Order: sequence, then C-alpha cells, then structure tokens
Amino acid sequence: MNELRAITKQLQFDLAFDVIPARVIMYDRTKVGELVINKGSESDLKIGDIAIIDNFALGEIIETEVGNSRIRLLTSPESVVPVIGINSSTKGLVKGELGIGMLLTEVLIENELQQGELLITSGLNNKYPYGLNIGRIGSITSVESELTKTARVESLVEFNNLEKLFIIKQRQ
Repeated sequence: MNELRAITKQLQFDLAFDVIPARVIMYDRTKVGELVINKGSESDLKIGDIAIIDNFALGEIIETEVGNSRIRLLTSPESVVPVIGINSSTKGLVKGELGIGMLLTEVLIENELQQGELLITSGLNNKYPYGLNIGRIGSITSVESELTKTARVESLVEFNNLEKLFIIKQRQ
C-alpha cells in the first residue's frame, strides 16, 4: 500500500512520464556514486532514463541488462545536470564532486545566489525533465577576478541509504 501511495505521488509530478518502481540491490564500491537496481531491459529501462524519489532527481541509468541496471548518482564526479534556482531563476550546472557531494558551477558572477535556495532541474538538456528537486544552495564561493562563482549543494536525499526508488520514462 505504501508503494502505491508513493507511485501516485510520483505520478502527480508530471503526467508526461511513466513511473517504474525499483529496489537498490547493490552499491558499487569500486565506482564512486553508482548503484545497481533490480530492474533492467525486461522492464524496458534504457540508458538515460532518470532515477527519482519523492520528486528528487537521483541520477541516470548508464547501463542496463536483463534483471538489473546501473545508475550514476548526482554525487558521481561524472554527473552534470543543468539546474535553476526556484526563487532567483539563476541557472548553472550541478556536478558531482568527490568528498563534497555536489557543487553548483557555471553561475555568472553578476547572477544572484541565495544560501538555502532550492535548486531544480532546468530541463535544458532534454535528459532531466524540468522541475525535479536537486538540493539547496550551501556555502557560496566567488572571486572578484573570476567570471563565475560556485556553491556547495546540500542534498535533501541520503544517497547512501537508498532502498527503493523510481525510474521515470518519457511516454512515447
């Protein structure tokens, strides 16, 4: 019953997507920021499908086979996601960063950043749909001689404790 409620909540996010529940079966300790789920090509999962939980983006499928798929989490150093500030509309890129988690980059120095502001996916790369939660802006770093500034991104999801998640698939 809890799973049905969770699916219903996910469907309210955006009716342009099908939602497939999945369970985490392994955290890959050899690859930073990756995990394996119990659904794969038999569930029509494909590379590039997005993993979410409670309207929070988690990452994207980077490998799939019968019975399982590998997901690259947002905290992976290989992850880059276009985002926008929910209040300021400031755009940037969230990148996974070793030892930090996530870092907001490519923000023009003149653009406003507010500590605590919620960042959502901007939908600009056609991979992550618009409006998925990413996290909140933490400490901000700017140098006057630089054209851009950066900020730590505080995740509202515990990536190391995921058990269940959902994969969103664009409807054809």
